[in-house]
Amino acid sequence: MPKAQSPTSFIIPVCALIILVCAHCTPEQRYRTLSFFFDGVPDPTKVAGTSKPVIVDDDEFGPRPAPKQIKPVSFHTAYVEGKDNCIEPCHAGMRMGMMPDPKTLCVKCHADFGKESKNWHGPAAAWACTQCHDGHESPYKALLKEPVPKICAKCHDLDAPSFAKSNDAHATKEDCALCHDPHGASNALLLKD
Repeated sequence: MPKAQSPTSFIIPVCALIILVCAHCTPEQRYRTLSFFFDGVPDPTKVAGTSKPVIVDDDEFGPRPAPKQIKPVSFHTAYVEGKDNCIEPCHAGMRMGMMPDPKTLCVKCHADFGKESKNWHGPAAAWACTQCHDGHESPYKALLKEPVPKICAKCHDLDAPSFAKSNDAHATKEDCALCHDPHGASNALLLKD
């Protein structure tokens, strides 16, 4: 009599097949495929928690809000110098649409970044540069994805009553970077020296 196969022996090959098929898909195709098999797959054309449309840009580090038509004011040197050959220096050896880990990518040119800091801001400590910065160009200073303090409000609750009471600059929501170093500093509040 033939031996019955366990249900998991079927699931593993199916999951492996889905992963292989989706590796070469656009984010929209990947979403359609995965949401067919699984519930709760986040729609890549929506910003989490809203119905706000996003541009899904495969040569970036994931979806981002659709930008207003604002001319870039800051440009990443590596991007500008390599624009004719956009594969070098950042995308060498990668299949189009694949991005290297920001830590290994950014450290190539920014190895001395923050060495003097005793206290690091969370994204900088994790080398999650692309959480705040665009790798190519931006309509905001320092290649930011959004202006300060709007980008700070992505993680920090600038409307909390205790926050506004702690400082006059906090109450008016001025440019956070006037007082705080967004990457790291010698003190725990990341205040500039």
